[in-house]
Amino acid sequence: MNKFTMTINGQQSQSTLYCDVINPATGQAFAQYQQGGVDDLNQAVASAKSAFNSWSQTSSAQRKAKMLALAGVLEANMPELMALITQETGKPMAGLNNVGSGMEVGGSIAWTQMTAELELA
Repeated sequence: MNKFTMTINGQQSQSTLYCDVINPATGQAFAQYQQGGVDDLNQAVASAKSAFNSWSQTSSAQRKAKMLALAGVLEANMPELMALITQETGKPMAGLNNVGSGMEVGGSIAWTQMTAELELA
């Protein structure tokens, strides 16, 4: 069974609390996720605020490259992500009229690529 942990400020969380992720199609747990507390939340918010300072100073070209790299990682992991979405939501891989977990991941990739191309002042 997969265990998914939290990463806050580049570090793995030390929380020892986990919750089951239930597949609605089978009623069985297929993974566990790390449960955070208020301290984890506060650390994550502080980390995001701190990261924004350096991120906001990067050039449009650097941001675009990072966004496109993210889209590439999503695409490279599409089969695994589709399987996880199907297990988590019970949504079929293709679904009715191809609206399924493939569309979820494919849409995320397309949105990330499109966002990378936006020019903001």
